[in-house]
Amino acid sequence: MMRAETDSGHHMRLDLVPQLFSEPVMALRALVTWPRFSISSFLMVRALAKQNILPRTVLDIGANVGQFAVAAAKLYPGCKVISFEPVPDTFEILHKCTRKLKNVSCFNLGLGVKQATMPINVNSHRHSSSFLPLSTTHKTAFPFAREESVVKVPVTTLDIATRTIELLRPVLLKLDVQGFERHVLEGGSTTLAQVDYVIVEASLQPMYGGETLFLGMIELLQSYGFEFLRPIGWLPHPSTGEILQVDCLFGRGNGGDDSHGSKCYRS
Repeated sequence: MMRAETDSGHHMRLDLVPQLFSEPVMALRALVTWPRFSISSFLMVRALAKQNILPRTVLDIGANVGQFAVAAAKLYPGCKVISFEPVPDTFEILHKCTRKLKNVSCFNLGLGVKQATMPINVNSHRHSSSFLPLSTTHKTAFPFAREESVVKVPVTTLDIATRTIELLRPVLLKLDVQGFERHVLEGGSTTLAQVDYVIVEASLQPMYGGETLFLGMIELLQSYGFEFLRPIGWLPHPSTGEILQVDCLFGRGNGGDDSHGSKCYRS
């Protein structure tokens, strides 16, 4: 059954709805036929395609229930999508939403700096589940997003998780792990050398305890050879309109042109 969502973020983004009317036929077809439809994911992936960002592999880390995975699989013909989601009940929905999409593979794993079993804070609003605790800013802005349980989940590194996977370039890494981004990146240096674009959710104010904020994320990704290209989305405070988080697009500093279209295996 088709499932529709207004957004993959914390609350309904009515400001996004008018953008759907720029391509009403495609949006309506997606709403009716996709197994999971998210306005924000549809608009983001569609915009990237128009900007000639056309990956052949998408690493979808923090896949939630498949909003971005489905959009990428549908709007990037021939693209291979590899999704990771650690929360067991969320993963079950992800698997159900993507099981008929032959170009999507899903793994019930968290990613970090080492292999371990780690406790994750499962949130009543599953998009907010995190290995890190909620900050005061998060609790104030989104009081309905409450930590309701803690479960232990398997965690591995990005390098270990992808070492036997064929990476067809260009490779797009989408990272939405609720403050745990630095840990994922530090466990994936070998994989990052084969990545051409990174989309990462970065906070302008702490939303989780111990997370790396926007400027620190720019510095971190620069150390891996990426340049900040532009914001491609944002999350405002529902009451004040203040921008709390930004979806950032990064690209290889040298453009990666000499390696696009190559294949990479790691053992």
